[in-house]
Amino acid sequence: MDVIKDYEAKRVRVFHEGELLRDYARAFLGRTKITSETPEEFQNEERKLARLYAFRLLAKRAYLKRALLEKLTGVGVEEGCAERVVLALDEEGYLSDKELIHSWVRLWTARGYSKQKITQKLREKRIPPTEIQSAVAEIDEEAELEQLRNLLEKKYGSFDLEDPAEREKVVSRLFRRGFPLHLIFRALAVFTNT
Repeated sequence: MDVIKDYEAKRVRVFHEGELLRDYARAFLGRTKITSETPEEFQNEERKLARLYAFRLLAKRAYLKRALLEKLTGVGVEEGCAERVVLALDEEGYLSDKELIHSWVRLWTARGYSKQKITQKLREKRIPPTEIQSAVAEIDEEAELEQLRNLLEKKYGSFDLEDPAEREKVVSRLFRRGFPLHLIFRALAVFTNT
């Protein structure tokens, strides 16, 4: 096996008998040296290196299976090898799309986003519609109304909600967060009566 490092392009190319086997991003290998003598040994070594790289990525943050697969293939790992690594990590419990999606929903709910806005953010992350529905199912109208009340108290308590201009600002800000108008007006009515 011949390994050629191109420092300018930040690539590492692996050759066997003059034939290019892989073209990796340098970040994939890090300081690891390739010790394989044959293409068969190289496949096993690539799987181990891909697994180590996946663990380095997962140590920084959680990934969806699809996103981790894209990361691995993006640095030059052969697609079949990357799929096997992601599948093995999933079976071992290191990956869970469902848990990650639910943690995003909890995070965005805590940040004051509406059910509609959370659904939109999950669509942007290319989450399948069935998983989106199950993730946002726990957010009902009463939960959104309570969330609106909390936002009104914490963020908009200093606004003069009797003034039409101020009230319009608050309504438009809450509407941009994705809350339905009927809920905004209900929450405002309750908030201004107290």
